[in-house]
Amino acid sequence: MNRKQLGDNIRIIRKARELSQKKLADLMGYKAHSTLAKVETGVNDITVETLYKYADKLEVDVQTHF
Repeated sequence: MNRKQLGDNIRIIRKARELSQKKLADLMGYKAHSTLAKVETGVNDITVETLYKYADKLEVDVQTHF
């Protein structure tokens, strides 16, 4: 899965959970929601560790959703 597909999946799940970018960014510990916006658009890459953190905050299984 490429960065764009991963970002799309994060955005889709975030919206399904009715979380704003700001709220998820806060849960992830980001100082600004722009970091999350860059992940969702595929500009920023993330580590496997961060992927698992997203899965935890979004309450999904990594293997099923990413």
